[in-house]
Amino acid sequence: LAIVALSEDHLGWKKIATFRAAHGLGNLPVFHDADSRTMFAARIKGLPTTILLGRDGRELGRLTGPAEWDSPEAAALIRHYRDRRD
Repeated sequence: LAIVALSEDHLGWKKIATFRAAHGLGNLPVFHDADSRTMFAARIKGLPTTILLGRDGRELGRLTGPAEWDSPEAAALIRHYRDRRD
């Protein structure tokens, strides 16, 4: 499992660093997409958006809006895709 955090905040790294510190995310690698190229390429319609990709890079699903990724349901979904053999 890999998590890629991508910010397109126009205030840049100062804002990103403040957010990471406030939420205890210091170990999470974050990338800054200042010109929103990734958002347009992935056809993201709103933020936040979570995109689940399979081992082969194909999109398995996406969720636009906030999500509780530490919930039992989210953990079960991640386990399901992690344990798939196809």
